[in-house]
Amino acid sequence: MSKTTGSGYLSQGFDDSYVNPRGIPRAIFIDNVEQYVSSKVEDITNVEPIQRVLQDQHSKYAMMEVRLVNNRQNLKQKVPEIEKTLKAVRLLKEKYEADETVKTHYQLSDNIYVKAELKKNDKVALWLGANVMVEYSFDEAIKLLESSLESATNGLEQTYEDYAFLKDQKTTTEVNMSRVHNFGVKKRQELKNKK
Repeated sequence: MSKTTGSGYLSQGFDDSYVNPRGIPRAIFIDNVEQYVSSKVEDITNVEPIQRVLQDQHSKYAMMEVRLVNNRQNLKQKVPEIEKTLKAVRLLKEKYEADETVKTHYQLSDNIYVKAELKKNDKVALWLGANVMVEYSFDEAIKLLESSLESATNGLEQTYEDYAFLKDQKTTTEVNMSRVHNFGVKKRQELKNKK
């Protein structure tokens, strides 16, 4: 199963014993529509109450899907950013340990860069978010970034898993909606033909 694309979930599917660890409810396939409708409503020609319940369930899945797509996009941007920062910190540490200076280009503003030579320093400052920057030793920064990278990678994999499971549940709900609707149409037509 791919850790970066999540395509394994789409090709393998989920067996009946799978329970989503993040609480996405399983949609139960309505195997016998007539029996199901009879157990839920008195007048089997009126399937609207069942359709409303299924539509509500479908709407909830659609909202979850939007949240998961947004989360996936955020994590797909975050992972390469963390990897790039980790690579830079490792380079700074390597240069520090080799007693070398680092030559780089520093961005003053949009499209304006100047050459810079970094003096030997055993600290690095990382943006943590919310306009917070914290100074760390190289080892602390590397440990923090590796932990953040692992967390983001795991989060991305979980998002792929959740998305694939959610798509299955959404499809099952859509099939149920269609089958219940068609059953109602059929029963109303039969009732009309009897008259």
